[in-house]
Amino acid sequence: MKVLHIVENFDGQAIESWLSQLNKEAITQGIDIDWSFFCLLQSPGKYSGDVLENDGEIICSPYPISNFWTFMRNLRRVIVDGEYDVLHCHQDIMGGLFLLASIGIPIQRRVVHIHNTSLELPTNSRLKAFWGRVFFKWICIKTADCIVGVSKYALAAFTGSKLTDEKFRVLHCGVDFTPYADDKVISRGMRSELNIPGRAKIILFVGRMTSYKNPIYVAEILNQVIGSGVETYAVFSGVGPEVEQIVEFSEKMGISKNIRLLGRRDDIPHLMKSCDILICPSSEEPKEGLGLVIIEAQAAGLKVLMSKSVPEEAVVIP
Repeated sequence: MKVLHIVENFDGQAIESWLSQLNKEAITQGIDIDWSFFCLLQSPGKYSGDVLENDGEIICSPYPISNFWTFMRNLRRVIVDGEYDVLHCHQDIMGGLFLLASIGIPIQRRVVHIHNTSLELPTNSRLKAFWGRVFFKWICIKTADCIVGVSKYALAAFTGSKLTDEKFRVLHCGVDFTPYADDKVISRGMRSELNIPGRAKIILFVGRMTSYKNPIYVAEILNQVIGSGVETYAVFSGVGPEVEQIVEFSEKMGISKNIRLLGRRDDIPHLMKSCDILICPSSEEPKEGLGLVIIEAQAAGLKVLMSKSVPEEAVVIP
């Protein structure tokens, strides 16, 4: 069986990392599937080597989606030439665009995967975004064989109602717990590496540094805790536009020396096992698709303070 997954790229995003792990697990279990990934970005990403090591194929689009007709012709040619049995779209409601490119091509199974609840489209025009959502949703419902949500909230955000048709399913993402169970991932030198005193408390934020993830709120919490006399540091793992806002706020409040901006890291188990609490202050609307970082924190035995943005399905240990 040949499967083509449509993803952003392999630069550390949660969903793509999950797919890479699935690819490896399929080989371990001897499941006969040829894995191919069509990346929307021209670069395959920092962690694309993991896919290639597991005999996966990566095809990067030479054209951006904004170059609409050229992008669509190229994607259609890739699908035709690959003779895929399954087309698996991982870009939420954008899956309608990719399904449109596949119309008329003999594919056994078309799957749209909803990983987020915001259902955003890459346009600044509200009118285009509105009609795009209406049209792409219609294409997905009419042409997809299966529409999968990573949680009931994610699926409901797409369907808008409780559909019981077998076409609509909830499939929770898996997490490899091995690194969290292995004490070897705990680096006693982490505090030294980050220049954090041994007696200090450490607040951790993991995720995209975007407005709806609300990382600035962690900096505001840190400011209040420091003001109460408790020596505390905030560690941020992630990239995004809100980094600049955190830098400006910390300089204004005089707490820059208590903040560590690490960028994207691939040693999250290491960080979680070395910190005192994870704070997830995402905006309550739109909700998280599933909240994998919350599940990982529970696996690491890390205390969690979170907003109501996280679906109940992510809470394993109440």
